[in-house]
Amino acid sequence: MSETLSGIEALEKFSYECRGAVMHYTNYDPHGILADLLKYAGHSLEELSLVNCEQSEAEETSPHTFLVGFQKLKHLDLDWDTLVPDPDAEAEDEDGKDEALSQGFYTAENTAGNQGVNLADFLPLSLESLTLAKCPVTGLNLLVKMLEQKEVRLPKLSKIRIGMPEYEYMDMLKLAEAAETAGVDYECLRS
Repeated sequence: MSETLSGIEALEKFSYECRGAVMHYTNYDPHGILADLLKYAGHSLEELSLVNCEQSEAEETSPHTFLVGFQKLKHLDLDWDTLVPDPDAEAEDEDGKDEALSQGFYTAENTAGNQGVNLADFLPLSLESLTLAKCPVTGLNLLVKMLEQKEVRLPKLSKIRIGMPEYEYMDMLKLAEAAETAGVDYECLRS
């Protein structure tokens, strides 16, 4: 990917979908793709769509890439797991942190997940629309927090589309209210 991108001086749009029988056997590394895009098109990229349509997980061999370095990015379409670092990935590297207690339960610390994450830290100031697929119910509070910071952290954001495999009505209502308060058009998608 980096060889191809290095030869393009001002890439403005990039779309990549990992799907189908042939793609099932490829190594889909979204963070590697994002790192290459940031390196070679961070100054010019305006639209980015990077979606894994398969049920299988991505082959993530590259470190997590923050998108804040894109200078002109206006439209972003990603899977939740591509944007938000997996808190369990770090825990698996440390002895015992990913194991259940001997009683078979997890502590609040084990299940807190990525609630300390601030989505606005990952996104560029130039962003106007955000589409996230496969958002877990636990991510709704992070989205509300992001919308509460919109004026300062994401001043151009005007539209969000959130795809969720399952959700609680009250949580979705809270997200819709936060979007309305922030002046952002909101659409809930089933993913």
